[in-house]
Amino acid sequence: MVKKRYSKIFRLVSVERMKRCCNISVLPEELGVHRRLLYTWRDKLDPVECEEAPAPVNSPVTIETFDW
Repeated sequence: MVKKRYSKIFRLVSVERMKRCCNISVLPEELGVHRRLLYTWRDKLDPVECEEAPAPVNSPVTIETFDW
């Protein structure tokens, strides 16, 4: 099986669309890529933003979470 290579511009545009997209399930179909690949690109292109993402609503908040 031959791996398809995507240009950096395509990956950047895809990640930007992913940030603004309200339905992530549809975007990979539109772009013709696997959903997991979008998340991989996002993690590589915006590593700081991914680390600074807010905690999910259901996650417990502890004292260690806050910067005192």
